[in-house]
Amino acid sequence: SGINAEYGIRSQLILTDVLQRNKERFFYSLARGYLECPNSVKVEVTMDRLGNTMEANMGSVNKKLYGNLHNDGHNVLATINDPDGRYAVDPGPMVANQVAPKDPVFYRWHKFVDAIFEAYRVNLQPYSVDDLKFGDIVVDHIETVAEDFKTDKNQNLVNNLYTYMMEKRYTI
Repeated sequence: SGINAEYGIRSQLILTDVLQRNKERFFYSLARGYLECPNSVKVEVTMDRLGNTMEANMGSVNKKLYGNLHNDGHNVLATINDPDGRYAVDPGPMVANQVAPKDPVFYRWHKFVDAIFEAYRVNLQPYSVDDLKFGDIVVDHIETVAEDFKTDKNQNLVNNLYTYMMEKRYTI
């Protein structure tokens, strides 16, 4: 039994200094261009390795060293109103993927997560013209056509994007 166990949050408190340490380890590794494996072998940072390590999933380079920064941040923010469970307050929306975007702090948290990926991206070499060539493939013509879209007869459905909002009410 630990804090908010019914929500699947780890039983030990996730201390903000642990999040800070893991953040610093990511930026340290990005500045050097490598992530460190458990056996001290250094592997080049790639977008996949960075993403897997941020999520601490099966593809993580080193869960023990880098922690579970992204998800631990969600949990800290979800339980910030009762971090040790002493008041039996349910966690906020950040605890569940399905409703996390309903919490305004979700977007601030993901801006931080995006900043880590941006620190990696800015050090990548730009694409060259050759990188973007497709060999013998030539595009002669392309167009978009809206199908099954109810419009005024005067609206051109070729190469035009029409958007709309539909409202639906449900009785519960």
